[in-house]
Amino acid sequence: MRIVHIIPSIEGGGAENQLRLLANTMAGQGGDVWVIYLHANPNAHHLLNSNVNSICLNVTNNYSPGIFWALYNHLKRLSPDIVQTWITQVDIIVGLLSTVLKFKWIIREPSDKLSRKQNTKLKLRKKIAVWRGAVIVGNSERGLRYWEETGLQLQLIRNGYEIDFFKGDESAERKYHKHEIVCVGRLEVSKNLTQLMDVFESLPPDIKEGLHLTIIGKGPLAEALQQKAVLCNYKISFTGFINDKYELLKYYKKSNVYCSFSTNEGMPNTLIEAGLSGLLIIASDIPAHIELLPPDYPFLLPLADNTQMAQAITKALSLSDAERFNYVKEIQDCFAAYAITEVSAKYTTLYNSVVYGNK
Repeated sequence: MRIVHIIPSIEGGGAENQLRLLANTMAGQGGDVWVIYLHANPNAHHLLNSNVNSICLNVTNNYSPGIFWALYNHLKRLSPDIVQTWITQVDIIVGLLSTVLKFKWIIREPSDKLSRKQNTKLKLRKKIAVWRGAVIVGNSERGLRYWEETGLQLQLIRNGYEIDFFKGDESAERKYHKHEIVCVGRLEVSKNLTQLMDVFESLPPDIKEGLHLTIIGKGPLAEALQQKAVLCNYKISFTGFINDKYELLKYYKKSNVYCSFSTNEGMPNTLIEAGLSGLLIIASDIPAHIELLPPDYPFLLPLADNTQMAQAITKALSLSDAERFNYVKEIQDCFAAYAITEVSAKYTTLYNSVVYGNK
C-alpha cells in the first residue's frame, strides 16, 4: 500500500511534527510512505528518515498556481492508494484531483475552532470532501464535531509522541527548580499569555520571590508581551521558537510547572510533551485540556476567575515532593496511550479499512 502525505513544510509546529513522527515510524516498519511538501527546507534530510520518500515542490507560497499541476503530475506518477492532506488549501486541490486519479482521500482535521468561524475556503473544502467521500481524521472530539452532519467516516486518532524520549530514565532523579515555570506555544491571542502574566503578578510575595517564567515561542504578540514583562515584578524570559527537541527537553527537565491558559486548542502537543517529561500541569479548563488530563485533576482552572487561578498556582508551587510525584505520575499514566507506535498502528488499521474494507 502506498501512502502519500502532503503538507506545506516539514519543519515547524504541531502538524509538521506529527507528520514527521508518523511517516518515520510507518516507513521504519516497512511502509511505502511518501511526503510531498511545498516549501524547500535545507534540513529535510535530518527531519525525515532515509526510509521515507520525499518530494519538494519548492513553490513560493501556499497559493501558487503551480501547485495544482505539480501535484497532479507527481500523484499520477506515484499512483498512491491513499493521499492524506494536512492543510486546507491542499485539501481542496487534492479533493479535485481525486476525481481524476481515483485515490482514497483522508483529511486530517487538527482544529477545534472551525465550528465557530467559517469562510468561503472552508465551506468549499467541506463540499468537496462530502462530494468525494473523504475520510476525516481528527485529533480531538471537538474537531470532529464540525464534520458530524456530513455523513462522512470520522475517526478519532490522537497525536503520537516519543514517550521514551520525553520520560527518559525514570530511575534517575529529576532535578527541577521549584520556581521555574514554562509556557510553550505561538505568541497569539488564543494562548492568553497576557492573563497568565497578570495572574502570576497577583501571587503572594513569598511565592513570587524567585519565580522565573520562561515563554517559548514566536508570534504576532511577541513585542507587546516583552514590553509587558518589563512591568512585572518577577523574572520573565523569552527564548523565541525552539525547533530542536533536545533543546526544548532541557527546558522541560529543569522546570517544575508547565502552564497553559489557552482559550482554545486542538490537541495541545507541548502540554503532553511537558507532562511526559515530568512537569506538573496547570491549565485552563477548556474542552481540549479536560479531554486529556486525569478526571478531577485539581489544576484545571476557570479562566474567568483570576483569584482562583492564583490560589491554585500557589498550591501547586507549595506541594511537597511526594504530593507532586503523585500528580505527575497520574498525568504520565494518562498520556502513555499516545505513544507514536500505538498511533501508527491505529493509522495502519484505518488505511487497511479504507483501501481493503478491513474492519
